Amino acid sequence: MGWGPAMIVFPAIDLLDGNCVRLVEGKREAMTVYSASPVEMAQRWEAAGASWVHVVDLNAAFGFGDNREIVRQICQQTRLKVQLGGGLRTTNAVQKVRELGVSRAVVGTAAVKRPDWIAELVSEFGPDAVAAALDVRNGLVAVRGWEEQERIPPLELAQRWADQGLRHLIYTDVRRDGKLVGPDVEGATRIARLTGLGVTVSGGIGSMEDLRAVFAVAPLLEGVIIGKALYEGLIDLTEALALARRSETAD
Repeated sequence: MGWGPAMIVFPAIDLLDGNCVRLVEGKREAMTVYSASPVEMAQRWEAAGASWVHVVDLNAAFGFGDNREIVRQICQQTRLKVQLGGGLRTTNAVQKVRELGVSRAVVGTAAVKRPDWIAELVSEFGPDAVAAALDVRNGLVAVRGWEEQERIPPLELAQRWADQGLRHLIYTDVRRDGKLVGPDVEGATRIARLTGLGVTVSGGIGSMEDLRAVFAVAPLLEGVIIGKALYEGLIDLTEALALARRSETAD
């Protein structure tokens, strides 16, 4: 099922040591720094027409420091709705980023280890303030900054989260992330179709053609996250947003 009239296009901002960076398959040794001013980058995406931005605090995800002050500045110095992931492993951590102005907190590792935690978060903050990250590598769920894998099948985990009241899920094929090889649309739509969750697809978007493939199944998917392709100039965000609107009218 779809969640609203238009698919959300999320430009991605990955934060590491105060910089806007991109990794390949989540590996720090395969890192490119694109900007020393993430706030200016967020303002650029806002000027291009974005209404949401997907921010990942890689320091928090990897367990050494955080970039919460930059997140606060993005919330205060733009009108963007901020979807934030990275290191959110307790209810208190989610509460703290909500206080920064974050619209939606993305939980991963802790929700994989304790699927019933989702019910607590939904009850505390509401179903639209929480998303769960379903990160998949070789058919298994990846956790802890994608450095470890769990044995639970992705679909089974997604269904357990849905049963706990989850509404929003971010599906990433880790092997494709940062490689511009196209997203796993089939995997994402399967999860959406079988669970009824609002699924955002991430990982591998490299061209407008990739976006057309995502928008072609727009009634099933809720959103798409674009990272490296924006920073490498392979996709123009304003054009991507216009394509999303045209796909909506075509329905």
